[in-house]
Amino acid sequence: SLSGDSSPEDLKEATLFTLQALKAHLQETKPYATYEIETIAQAVVIVELNFAA
Repeated sequence: SLSGDSSPEDLKEATLFTLQALKAHLQETKPYATYEIETIAQAVVIVELNFAA
């Protein structure tokens, strides 16, 4: 859950899960949406870098 006592690690995991689910959904339903898919992939990298322990 994303309650007030969530740690940055919890937020990172929730964010990555959401982005990766969205990316997988796009790849299944709109494989031609390469720009959007690539943008999400870049967002995943940014989240991973910014939440690095």
